[in-house]
Amino acid sequence: MKCLKGLILVVSILLMVSLSSAQEIAEKEVSSETSVQEEVTTTQKEVSLLTPTESTTFSPTLFIFDEEKSEVTYLTKKTSHPRSTLSSTLTKLIRGGKPVYKITQAGKGDYDKYENITWTVEAEMEEKDGFLLPNYSIHTLVDNSGKIIVKYEKNYDYNKEKISYTATDANGKVLKNNTFPMKGKTVDDFTMVSFLRKFIPHLNEEGYKTYYLLTSEPKLYKIDIKVIGEETLELPAGKIETIKIRIIPDLGVLTGVAKAMVPPTYLWFTKKEPYMWVQYEGLECGLGSTHIVNYVTQSQPPLPK
Repeated sequence: MKCLKGLILVVSILLMVSLSSAQEIAEKEVSSETSVQEEVTTTQKEVSLLTPTESTTFSPTLFIFDEEKSEVTYLTKKTSHPRSTLSSTLTKLIRGGKPVYKITQAGKGDYDKYENITWTVEAEMEEKDGFLLPNYSIHTLVDNSGKIIVKYEKNYDYNKEKISYTATDANGKVLKNNTFPMKGKTVDDFTMVSFLRKFIPHLNEEGYKTYYLLTSEPKLYKIDIKVIGEETLELPAGKIETIKIRIIPDLGVLTGVAKAMVPPTYLWFTKKEPYMWVQYEGLECGLGSTHIVNYVTQSQPPLPK
């Protein structure tokens, strides 16, 4: 970005105060947007076959199947080079007569500032007031020797209306330990996609325009949802009719500055029920991380077209 030196100084000061490490964000990754079709045609499309599921029923209120499996490819936005792959499963369980949903994920490749690693995610979500909200999530990064790099744990206490965050190293030493107030509907990086599916059939309705996001920095952001419109994607999973939304962190007076400095974040969901997630574009895991695109290459049940 070719800005006057005075403007750069003002922006830098503002972001250092409110966004901590935001100076890393604008390292020229905000490139001109290319079409989704151009992105996916340059990627490798070989993925493992998914095991079919017998159940094709889904919750009529949440639009979530009893079991969903997907394979996901990650690209670096600037170069369109493959970055990593991910296998994800969402399974409906019954506990105490109530449905809960367990998320398990396994990734391999580059993630955050780490190269050639593996990682796992375990999370649980529960139906509350017609939404799918998290109970906990555990994200573990492992190096190629099998040693834990860092483990992030987030726990949601709805009775005390607080969220606890802990980051530990391979020896269990606490690196960070934070507590956040629960200001409203709140999710994290790994539960956000399932949570947002409830928003698609209610976009622009009151009560379906905002939520809170807890990142691994850790930071808690209020998020505004903006409907971009309908878009047809050509993906390895097929030609999919989608609804595209943009999520925008509400940073008060600095929101406009952040929009100019931080790559925009978009998500695509199928236009038809059960509004399954299709694609994401934005920062990988918080401020200062890589600008990525990731999308579903295979899904079971199949994505509705």
